[in-house]
Amino acid sequence: MIAVCLTAGLSVLLAGLLAGLLLSPGTSRLRTIPYLLASAGSALFGIAGGLELSGSGSYLLHLHVVGLELGHPAGLLDHLSALFLLITCPVATMVSLVATGSSNEHSRLAPISFNLLILAVVGVILSANAFDFVFSWELVTVGVSLLALAQRKDIRGMRSSWLAAVTGKGSGAMLLLGVLLLSIHSGSLAMASFGFGLGSGSIVKAIAWILCGGAFAMKMGIVPFQPWIPAAYPQASAPARALMAGVAINVGVYGLWRFLDILGAPPIPVVAAVLILGGITALAGIAFASVERDLARFISWSSVENAGIIFTAFGVACAGEVEGSHIVVAAGLVAATLQCIAHTFGKSLLFGSASRIEFAGNSTDLDTLSSAARKVPIARLFFIIGCLSLAGMPPLAGFVSEWFVMESLAQLFRLHGLVIPLSMSFAGALVALTAGIAGFAFVRLLGISVAGGRSHAQWLRSRTDRVQMNIAGVFSGFGVGVLAAGLVVLAIVTPLEIRVIASGLSGIIPKSYILASLPSPFVVEPAAAGYSVLSPSWLWLAFGVMIALVLLFTFIMSGGRYLHARVVEPWQSGARHGNITSRDPGSEVSVASYPASDYPASDYSSDGYTASGYANIMKSVLALVLRSEKSVQGEERQMRYMHEVRDPVVTYIYRPSGRLILRTARAVSRLQSGKLNAYIIYMFLVLVALLAVIRFIH
Repeated sequence: MIAVCLTAGLSVLLAGLLAGLLLSPGTSRLRTIPYLLASAGSALFGIAGGLELSGSGSYLLHLHVVGLELGHPAGLLDHLSALFLLITCPVATMVSLVATGSSNEHSRLAPISFNLLILAVVGVILSANAFDFVFSWELVTVGVSLLALAQRKDIRGMRSSWLAAVTGKGSGAMLLLGVLLLSIHSGSLAMASFGFGLGSGSIVKAIAWILCGGAFAMKMGIVPFQPWIPAAYPQASAPARALMAGVAINVGVYGLWRFLDILGAPPIPVVAAVLILGGITALAGIAFASVERDLARFISWSSVENAGIIFTAFGVACAGEVEGSHIVVAAGLVAATLQCIAHTFGKSLLFGSASRIEFAGNSTDLDTLSSAARKVPIARLFFIIGCLSLAGMPPLAGFVSEWFVMESLAQLFRLHGLVIPLSMSFAGALVALTAGIAGFAFVRLLGISVAGGRSHAQWLRSRTDRVQMNIAGVFSGFGVGVLAAGLVVLAIVTPLEIRVIASGLSGIIPKSYILASLPSPFVVEPAAAGYSVLSPSWLWLAFGVMIALVLLFTFIMSGGRYLHARVVEPWQSGARHGNITSRDPGSEVSVASYPASDYPASDYSSDGYTASGYANIMKSVLALVLRSEKSVQGEERQMRYMHEVRDPVVTYIYRPSGRLILRTARAVSRLQSGKLNAYIIYMFLVLVALLAVIRFIH
């Protein structure tokens, strides 16, 4: 049965690629076929993962991705790869359905890239040898770059696609060097053999972890490799963003889990770097999201935050592996996997529901969407669920996963030494600060984009668009609804979810250490018996009862006036005085004009809060992280207020490095304008240098 599902899934995805090449995107009925095939193929791979996870043993695949026989099976469907198929493929199925109902998927390149990216992600998860792993990894880069390029809105889209491609090629180069080093040491291309003969102090192991871990971090968007995510994601369509953020990013997570299984614990300095960089990434991601006024860029920066939290929890597992503490390993891996699942569902839901809202408002600007969200009430509800989950609000799946992460970071007292416990405490402080800012950021997002005011004229003009969108979005609504239900159901059945995770991680940590966190069918203990407990299942029941009691009490005490709204003027300092413009992925400039005379409240009470006005306090509080600068220009009667936010990584690393590379390229280009004799001399010098290096090595 597993073989049938795998073969059928591969065939259906290839058929989706072919359909995208042959069918015209201009006809709406034909346009949905590649996405339906992508959905069916993803579902088949998800079924195969579920069947393998419920059984025992491993399933070897002898069909190579590129048809080359290298002496080893091309694929391996064991419990770990089955777990990631079960995490990734159902979400890819729903995202593909969202794309079928999207009205802006008219590019021929989009459906091709959609199927290619899903196929590449599955290829990475199922690869058993180094060649197919690196080849599939490169296909992921191609798929992401093409999806970012498919819309071709403006020159910024071209640059963003180029940035995604360059970052992906950088991760591919690091991964290639790492697996080549391991292949040379082990004498085999089989990934299962990479760990043979590598002790805890092996130089080869340390270098391999730095190279391969760096490649996975680049794909996930860990600092300092995060600029490509807020640059590339917004340039793609909303369903494509959901696929990139909810599905493609999981290849980096899978790579970390797989190499922890193969190589064992990283060196202590690498573990400390993972913990610290993970915490910094989480804080930077949510800090920039909290001041972003573009919906797509907000969710993109939130993806950086979640990647940092996953990376931090993985660092906890690595710390436990170094110290030989199975409790800490189990706590870290379970927390990171739960956060990965919550992020996969939550980001896909947020981008999927945002596609309906963006279409209704024909914009991604938060202030504009405050009216558009009311045109699509169902998508608006699903959007709220996704925001609450990613903000870590109980009782959704995001709250459960973040609670597990905080509990895993609190296990530093079980470890010895100084470096790792200090790194865990520093990362724990950053993650705790991140959780607090996330609440502010998502309250701002919901308050501006969902709970904002509306114009009656806009509402009347949108009726025709609303009807057309509802008819065209049947598949989209179903896919988004399943993703929203997933966040709710996963929280309710958390003990069952942990049992599935325990089976998937059994190759890294024995199931008994993970299952020890389940003292009863409805209670979870993330670290050890008696340390702390939570029951997400009973939490849902308690929340429902409390909400019902509060509503009943309020209705009784209101004397029948509970449903009567009282209209008051909003806080005026958050009103819309001017405008904001975004210049590049590394900066945001807020510009507002203030005449010398005072405005009456009625001049801006209809607009209420704005995204920039709400975020100004965060720009001041987090000025060190955001590198924000204020300036006032103009004369007395017309003043210009500017509040600029810069990404420190882009400002202080990438831009100077880019200028250095361009200068070096111009200098090297002069060598290419010489005579034939000069080229012969260059080749001779290179040959002599290579011979000297080989002689020195031997």
